[in-house]
Amino acid sequence: VGSVGLPDSSRIVCMSSVADDCAERQQDELAAIVAIFGEGVRVTEGTVGAPLGCSIEVSADSARAAVLTATLPAAYPLEPPQLSISCPWAGMWALEQMTSALEATARASCAAEEGHEVLTELVQQLKTLVVQVAADADAARDAAAAAASQPADGPAHEAVLRIDHMNSPSTYQRLLAKWASALGLHARCLIPAPPRPGRITG
Repeated sequence: VGSVGLPDSSRIVCMSSVADDCAERQQDELAAIVAIFGEGVRVTEGTVGAPLGCSIEVSADSARAAVLTATLPAAYPLEPPQLSISCPWAGMWALEQMTSALEATARASCAAEEGHEVLTELVQQLKTLVVQVAADADAARDAAAAAASQPADGPAHEAVLRIDHMNSPSTYQRLLAKWASALGLHARCLIPAPPRPGRITG
């Protein structure tokens, strides 16, 4: 038994209706974002070849802020927005963790039936994450300062940690730097020339 599909003209009308609905929902959400967050929002108007988007600034305190930039595809909120975070004072590891967390939230929300506007939720989530990252940085700084202020009971000690190989050198080195900072240690990484790109051995 064959199936009967919609005529081409009906499919075009249906697709146009969905696109119009998405565009209207995007404009409504951006208007709400501006109303909620005020001067901290910059909206990028959509034109041919340049999708609609916005940049929103959130702060942990007066000196530490992060900017979330969301680019909205034509099918948003049926498709997740493209996200990027600018946070110069946070380390690369923290920045990657924040971005991954927000992308997971966006994918889950937009996968719901008929999609779900998610920008306000993303801003609130980033605010929470930025405050936590700032608190972690402060704790690491205080721990390092406390360790440095302690009088030495004896000669300084050294330890050598040999890592057999690094499949992802940049990730390993960021983690080692984070541990050293948190423990108030001075660390140096000695790396031989890799035998092939992307992998360090020895």
